Amino acid sequence: MTPSRLAEQLARAGAPIVVATHPRSGTHLAIDLLRWQFADCRSWKWPGQGHQQLYLDLDSLLPTHHTPIDAGTALAIVRKARRPILKTHALPGFSPWRESRQVWTDWIADGGKCISVYRDGRDVMSSYFLSCVRNGEVHGQDIGPFLRQCDHGYVPDPIVDLSRTKLWAHHVECWRAAPNALSLKYERLVDQPADAIEQLGGFLGLEPRGRQPLLPPRFNSVLQSRLSRVFGWCPPSSALISPMPQRRQFKWIKMFTRDDRAFFDAESGDVLRRLGYVKSSTWVNA
Repeated sequence: MTPSRLAEQLARAGAPIVVATHPRSGTHLAIDLLRWQFADCRSWKWPGQGHQQLYLDLDSLLPTHHTPIDAGTALAIVRKARRPILKTHALPGFSPWRESRQVWTDWIADGGKCISVYRDGRDVMSSYFLSCVRNGEVHGQDIGPFLRQCDHGYVPDPIVDLSRTKLWAHHVECWRAAPNALSLKYERLVDQPADAIEQLGGFLGLEPRGRQPLLPPRFNSVLQSRLSRVFGWCPPSSALISPMPQRRQFKWIKMFTRDDRAFFDAESGDVLRRLGYVKSSTWVNA
């Protein structure tokens, strides 16, 4: 499909809503909350299709993505809602698309809205580490080296020489400073959903549906997720469920050594304090 033809087709689609997050920061909670509470964001899929058909993963438009998709597939997804939802882990400006995918960034800039969700970086790193272990991307490794490594595979931007810990802080700060973007705290979505929904409605110019429960129901098992994939048209959850046991959750306070805490504070402690997760550096020795 030529760029001009693609631009013509996108101009006929609804104004997009981009959910921009660092991995493991509440991406799918935000996506599903929008689909659950705002009729214009309600999307659907054919039975048998995966839950990724409920939103467009912008990063999958890049040829370097592990499961890239073409423009035709992407168009079919964005046509399924009056206000299609897009997901990305990129930084503001969407630099990876500047050359080969400029049409998409132009479409977002022309009436699109961006919502960033951030979460306590210590919880993010713990969840991210366990996710990589479950997926086989990390083997026989404590979280300490994971925090210190420079691996930006999930953030499709040309960033070098930043540890995973520092990249989290950089990602959050860039999106919080981005013009015309709404930043939401993950913990607020969970603990104060009514306030968050009202704020989202005002930012997007959409009227909430007021569905109960306020937060979209999640799958309780892999079987439930698979049945939804096979038979479901509009499942409430788009989250991926790992077949490996997940109920045994570990918190950063159990996973971080004292040196890990000191490293995290040196790399990103200032951001933790600005976001209100800690008041000082005393947590390092607590």
